[in-house]
Amino acid sequence: MLSVLSGLLLSFGWFPNGFLPLIFIAFIPLLIAESVVSHNTFRRKRLILFLLSYLTFLLWNVITTWWIKNASAGGAAMAILCNALLMTFVFMFYSKVKNRIGEKFAGILFICFWLTFEFIHYHWDLSWTWLTLGNVFADAPKIIQWYQFTGVFGGSLWILIINIILFSFITFREDRIIFFKGIQYEINNTKQGSNKKCGVTKNHNAYVH
Repeated sequence: MLSVLSGLLLSFGWFPNGFLPLIFIAFIPLLIAESVVSHNTFRRKRLILFLLSYLTFLLWNVITTWWIKNASAGGAAMAILCNALLMTFVFMFYSKVKNRIGEKFAGILFICFWLTFEFIHYHWDLSWTWLTLGNVFADAPKIIQWYQFTGVFGGSLWILIINIILFSFITFREDRIIFFKGIQYEINNTKQGSNKKCGVTKNHNAYVH
């Protein structure tokens, strides 16, 4: 469900008829799904993560670029399937590197890998730039006047940073909840142990007297 949600958020945040703010939270469900799979003991975790991420990017590509079929149905199918696959490879590579070096710099890794992918996608023979994240602001030129300095990748960076910050806040809050629940559990155990000791002492004193 999380991967489907990410695909829908990416799609419904896209122009020309999308709700723009959705793009700033669109990657969060997929990042949560990746975290859950990576920290679990599933068999074939890599395959599960591949299928989840491919579903996300396939939905995004289908919903936003289906119109290519008007030129060529076969070409549309190839472009959609291959572009979703490329995005999935980027996300899988991010997950693999993150799990090797730890989560401390995970957000920076994701941003760097995605921007690198977009840059390469702009400059090789299989260029397909429609779904470059920064293009989502095409219908809102007033808020991207600074593109003259950063180009479209500045918009992509903005979107990725907001997604990572919000994702980090959500996961950090969950960690705090777990941490404080753990402390409360230990305190309760300590209190129970103390009460038992007091009860034993009282019974012993009563028996002695």
